[in-house]
Amino acid sequence: SNDVTGGANDRGRGVFFYDVRLGYIFRGGFYFGILYAGESQDIENSATSLPNTSRESVGLSFGYIYHGWSFVATLYPYSKQSLENADALTYSEGFGYQLDAGYYFRMGRYFSIGPQMVFKSIDYGKAENPLTNVNADATSKHTVFTPMISMIINLYRG
Repeated sequence: SNDVTGGANDRGRGVFFYDVRLGYIFRGGFYFGILYAGESQDIENSATSLPNTSRESVGLSFGYIYHGWSFVATLYPYSKQSLENADALTYSEGFGYQLDAGYYFRMGRYFSIGPQMVFKSIDYGKAENPLTNVNADATSKHTVFTPMISMIINLYRG
């Protein structure tokens, strides 16, 4: 959440990130899986109309998860961003990566929770406006570095 008050540009901004993973941890800690990442951003401004943003990305993850420590990299071959304002602009053909590092505390036999740092970088190659039917090459880059709270639910414990 980000609030600015005082003057003609009063605004409030809320951002919500989420990652949903499905994967397998092999003996020795090697991890392989898939990741669905989403983001929504709502901006309210008293002076101008700013776009609300939504983003979805799908990628393949690999890394190391062992004794509570987690180091995972994800390659995104698909990502799409939508700006929901009067222009309804969509960025597509996104390609990028994400790096995660975290530590998980075991809360039971099948559940762990802990802090995680996330760095994400995605480049978009195409812009589309469905209202005007205009498609164009685009060079838009999305970069995020943020902390998250992560949970692991173990469906199988051997």
